[in-house]
Amino acid sequence: MSLNPMCCGSHCRRETGPVKVYPLGGGANLILCRDCWEWENSYRRGRGFKTGNNIENNFPTVNWDSAEVYGAEESEVSSVGVQRMSSINWDDPEARLALIESVGVAEYNRQAEAHRTNSTIETVNGHRIRPVSSRFGRLFMVGDTGTAFATLEQARAFANKESPK
Repeated sequence: MSLNPMCCGSHCRRETGPVKVYPLGGGANLILCRDCWEWENSYRRGRGFKTGNNIENNFPTVNWDSAEVYGAEESEVSSVGVQRMSSINWDDPEARLALIESVGVAEYNRQAEAHRTNSTIETVNGHRIRPVSSRFGRLFMVGDTGTAFATLEQARAFANKESPK
């Protein structure tokens, strides 16, 4: 499980810090901290070497310094709101309750929706797919169906079969 609650990876060494958008291609993205970013690039280089495929065409790496900061487009959010949003573990019910109590229901709902939007890695058939943590590990939640899957492929297949949103 990720130490940084805003990171989709599992190789974090710090609980806080910036996260950035790691484009996977085809409109899919990962939201990663620097540690997980470096692990992903290392994995891609190793995979390209191991398979003998051209790394840049088949397993391209992404430069951290030129990447988009996750959530940077939310300029209308106050700096206090950004701090609260970036430090909450959205997978922790107690943390969500504490946020509701500190900012109120309307602001909580706005931040929760912003989190769902920003953590969406892909939209299939109108259903937003996003990573969530659970007692079963990292899963991929399909929109507001209440259904999550172990792999992104399973989530895509389910979203394709559901009625379009």
